[in-house]
Amino acid sequence: RHTRSVSAFLLNRSSDLPEFVNVIMVAPSGAGTELRKQFKISKGIPGLIAVHQDYSGNSFELTLSYSKAIGLTRMGVFESTFKEETETDLFGEQVVLTGGIPKLIQSSYKVLLEYGYSPVTAWFVCYYELKTIVDMFHSKGFEFMNNAISDTAEYGGITRGNRIIDEHVQNEMRITLKEIQNEQFHNEWMLESENGYPALNKLREEEKQIPIEEISKQLLKEIGRAVQQECRDRYRM
Repeated sequence: RHTRSVSAFLLNRSSDLPEFVNVIMVAPSGAGTELRKQFKISKGIPGLIAVHQDYSGNSFELTLSYSKAIGLTRMGVFESTFKEETETDLFGEQVVLTGGIPKLIQSSYKVLLEYGYSPVTAWFVCYYELKTIVDMFHSKGFEFMNNAISDTAEYGGITRGNRIIDEHVQNEMRITLKEIQNEQFHNEWMLESENGYPALNKLREEEKQIPIEEISKQLLKEIGRAVQQECRDRYRM
């Protein structure tokens, strides 16, 4: 990932850094594929920028220029640091984006199946409807989302959500952040990489066996076919 190796170098070997170079950061707040997709349609995604060492005297301007060149300034860039971007990026991935949300979906689907509910119905409520909710609060905030949903959903979501994401879960988040800050995760990942990713490869195989994975492929394929058919029907009209 973009800043991790640089951040580790700055933390552990800053004395080896040449004085005659600029050290700057431009970090898009999203995947490279999404950055490129938005750029090609004259849009962009926001990002974080930082200047760690300003040898030339115009590093900030260079950072803004690079941000503009890849489309970030179309949405906005915000100042940060290498350390802050790296630590918060890892935390966001592990606790929310690629850790918390997928595992919450998988676990809730598993519980519904344990109690005899239809896999299709469980998939729709635990997996498919997520995008609708995310789109609402992503564009206009949680208050807008709460105003858009039913009173039943709002009350149940807040009361049961607070019970599910309780102090124990928050403490696990704090532990995860500490492991990032004290480089425990960094050292663990470097060792994993040096050994040829044995744990990751095993986890990948296990993830393929998660019950929701197979039905997701089936239903997404069916939905894709329905969308394609609708587009063909509209074209004929």
